[in-house]
Amino acid sequence: MQGIVNIQVHQCWVPNTFMNVNEFNNVFKITEQGEAQVAVTIPQGQYTQAEFVVALQLAINTALSAVATTTVAVIAKTSPTYPKVDEDKLLFTFTGNTVSLDYDKDSKTPTYTNINESAMGVIGFIDPVATSATWNSPSIPNLRGYSNVYIHSKQINGGGMFDANSGTNSAFASVSFHDVPYGAMGYYQSGDTRLSTIKYSSAKNMSTLRIVLRDEQGNKLDIGASDMTVLLLVEF
Repeated sequence: MQGIVNIQVHQCWVPNTFMNVNEFNNVFKITEQGEAQVAVTIPQGQYTQAEFVVALQLAINTALSAVATTTVAVIAKTSPTYPKVDEDKLLFTFTGNTVSLDYDKDSKTPTYTNINESAMGVIGFIDPVATSATWNSPSIPNLRGYSNVYIHSKQINGGGMFDANSGTNSAFASVSFHDVPYGAMGYYQSGDTRLSTIKYSSAKNMSTLRIVLRDEQGNKLDIGASDMTVLLLVEF
């Protein structure tokens, strides 16, 4: 294509094939008092809360068994035993020794950040936890999956959007997954032609066009054998 003046992202269809516990949010680190730090790896999967609690407890106990005999019991708080405000938040009770919850700084290498905070958020924590016999998560586990995914193309948008962590980047559209269940299709349609149109300062030629899906941290997402559709309106 030669002499392109404007490109408008008109419509996008993206399948939600991304599990709520995936390779980018399933590892965090803990330290039993007096022992070496260990990584906890939750198996990737699409979890309900009940399934997640069972998998999380098993993953922590497996990690702890490598260094000592301490074990943990994990439950989701429910009313009327707990105040309504705590319902569905997780309670971790350790037997044998105290344990701290640490940021996962080096088992993953996200594109745009040095700390994989999503691994903490998926179990309901924002900050680390000092060594303790009990942990009370301040939030419910984040099992919603992705709220948005972002469509990138260096050929279309060679650094025209600004991100606080990465500077300019090549994202040119976002697709909301709000109320889009796992396995369903997310949809975007341009509602404002001015905001959704990329205008070039001089006519642009394109011989190739590569489109990539990424999450909010810049991790490249793979939709496998599913189909993604992006409809562009090109003005010459």
